[in-house]
Amino acid sequence: MKRFCLVSLLMLVAFNVRGQGENQLNDMIISSINTQMYDDSVRFYARHPDKKEEFSYIYNISVDGLPISFPYDSLKNVDYYALLNPSSFTKSQRRKFKKGTTIIDISIRASNDKIIIDFIPQSVKLKRNRFYTGLSIWFTYTYAYSQEQKKWILIKKKEGGI
Repeated sequence: MKRFCLVSLLMLVAFNVRGQGENQLNDMIISSINTQMYDDSVRFYARHPDKKEEFSYIYNISVDGLPISFPYDSLKNVDYYALLNPSSFTKSQRRKFKKGTTIIDISIRASNDKIIIDFIPQSVKLKRNRFYTGLSIWFTYTYAYSQEQKKWILIKKKEGGI
């Protein structure tokens, strides 16, 4: 009986570990964020060619559209916020949002055989524990699954605005 329990326990642990392999959705989101950061730095240097210092910008990302298993510590220069609960912000965060800042809302959807990740930068201002937002531009990353490579591949990046 002890041997049966031990074997059952080992099988459960082995299946659990095997099931927690790489998460391709998180990899796609991280890749899209990194691409967006790179594109923003290229735009910055194109507008300011005399600036020699490294482009450093802190991205504010809303966690409301991210998967539960998203690895928040995998990206540099990113702050995460839950916009659904502004009363949980610290004083410095409240000050930042009262002045007004930009936060990126991420939306993930599936369409036919593609996964579409939308980045929607919003200008956000906090007044009396309510957020007021404004939209002007959006970015869409479309991924399709490649049977040959056994992974999702970026097939199209599109940007637009109002």
